[in-house]
Amino acid sequence: MESVFPDNQITKVNKWQIKSLLLSNEGKLVALNLVTAFFLRLFFIRYQYVINTDGVYYLIMGRKLITGDFVGGIGCYWAPFYPLMVGISSLIFNDLEFAGRFVSVVAGTLIVVPTYILIRNFYGKLAASLGAFLIVIQPNLIWNSTSLMTESLYTLIFTTGLLVGWYALCSNKTQTFFFTGLLFGAAYLTKPEAIGFIGLFFVITIIAKLFQSRLAFYKVSVNCLLLIIGFLILSLPYVAYLNQKTGHWTISQKVMNNLPSAGLSTPLLKLKNDGQTTTLDQLFGETYESISQSTTVLPAPLTLPMPAVVTESALPSPSRPSPQSFAARVFDILKKELKEMVPQIFPYLFIFLAIIGLFRQPWTKLRTAKEIYLTLFLSATLIGYSLTYAEERYLLAVVPILLCWASNGIIEFEKWLIDSARDFGIELQAQGGLVRAGILVVLVLSLLPSIIRPMKANKWDQDLPFEHKMAGLWLKEHSALSSPKVMACGPGAAYYSSGTHLYIPDEPYPAIFEYAKRQNVNYLIISERCSDIMPTLRNTSLAPLFDEQNAPPELKLVYKNDEIPAYQVLMYEFTPAQ
Repeated sequence: MESVFPDNQITKVNKWQIKSLLLSNEGKLVALNLVTAFFLRLFFIRYQYVINTDGVYYLIMGRKLITGDFVGGIGCYWAPFYPLMVGISSLIFNDLEFAGRFVSVVAGTLIVVPTYILIRNFYGKLAASLGAFLIVIQPNLIWNSTSLMTESLYTLIFTTGLLVGWYALCSNKTQTFFFTGLLFGAAYLTKPEAIGFIGLFFVITIIAKLFQSRLAFYKVSVNCLLLIIGFLILSLPYVAYLNQKTGHWTISQKVMNNLPSAGLSTPLLKLKNDGQTTTLDQLFGETYESISQSTTVLPAPLTLPMPAVVTESALPSPSRPSPQSFAARVFDILKKELKEMVPQIFPYLFIFLAIIGLFRQPWTKLRTAKEIYLTLFLSATLIGYSLTYAEERYLLAVVPILLCWASNGIIEFEKWLIDSARDFGIELQAQGGLVRAGILVVLVLSLLPSIIRPMKANKWDQDLPFEHKMAGLWLKEHSALSSPKVMACGPGAAYYSSGTHLYIPDEPYPAIFEYAKRQNVNYLIISERCSDIMPTLRNTSLAPLFDEQNAPPELKLVYKNDEIPAYQVLMYEFTPAQ
């Protein structure tokens, strides 16, 4: 059988050829896109006003890692590679928050390179130039390249792994399979769900043997072995750490927690039976050690007037979903991904061009292999998250794949337009460049509202608790404590005050007060926005505290910001009861 992965697909490149490429117009074009992407993303950092929840933990872990605190810097819930990059960046920038965002900026910039090379190999130089430009101005990639999240770094690693994996299939060089394994190992350490891609690529490698009749089975076996070894070199130490820390084999506490079959025995904000912690604090705070069960929850001397509260014992016991309900849930999530999430990160106009790029021309054997290869990784991403938990930002890694097709779609649409115009007696062939430029202008104009939206939004419009940042900065300036312990619905205030954070448990006030006393909590923060983040807040015994007149003697109001009622925030200091 004739191979669909010809050896001449990948050519040897020596250092002189690389230098020639870099100095060529093509190299200058890629460099221009890189510079533009970098400064565009750097510019948009100014519109990131507050750190989100995940970002707080990534920054804390990065700071611990770079100071040698590996126990505190490597966690079971938060993957370690992005925090490590943050820690390294903090050696250059004193501002830890900027150091973390800078990692995302650099990663978001470098995505241009593997995307360009991937499109060039699949569809040619012209399509690659268009794709590189679209990567630079893609609004979701710009915004996530300024956030304290893993998406930007993961997209870079994923796209590079996709590219090197294709090189491996075409060249059949064992070292390329090894590097592919390393890249998927790095992807796993960034987002643990990426472990599925090593299995997918392993299967692709086996199936590809059927289309490469001259390739010996021994060679395929060695390739697969080197692929797995490369992956295990990076992933196995972390998997062993997870087992040592949690007491069971797992790929990630976060991934396992997101599985619909996880069946947590306790709601996330309920105090556990020992009364020492909540499940959310245990997961996010990486506290997996056994805790004594002997602590007794005592009533507080004074209580607030409170509405009826559902106790833990009254909650229904969780059960594993039936196969039918699980399948229905997967279908619903998959449908939501396709109907809502994908169009949010890849607008319908681009989807239209991607379809044209895929299907306007007939497929050769090599073209079929290329399209199946990209489609498998796209489908695996969508199906994988439908089996666990999906968010719009999780799908950003597939944007370079979609742009491969859309970039080719621009060229194919241009050809269709020129051919169609000729039948009407209009000759556009000589103006082909202008036609392409016109298509690009339409695409840029369609993206422009999304690009400038962050510039028009104020600090209150990002659906992140900016008021907690203000409260935390006030506390850092006015508290006599160098590291106060803050109880709130999110860790932002504690981070900005250089303190430590505990979540407000969903319990009656006496239990909350005793819990705070045992944990030596100094401040309690409640806010209107927390009612949205934590809906039970308005239905628990803390609700009366939104009116400071209801505060019991053990709580002293020290800070209140109600300039914008919808974002009202109050901070109480715990004091000994009189």
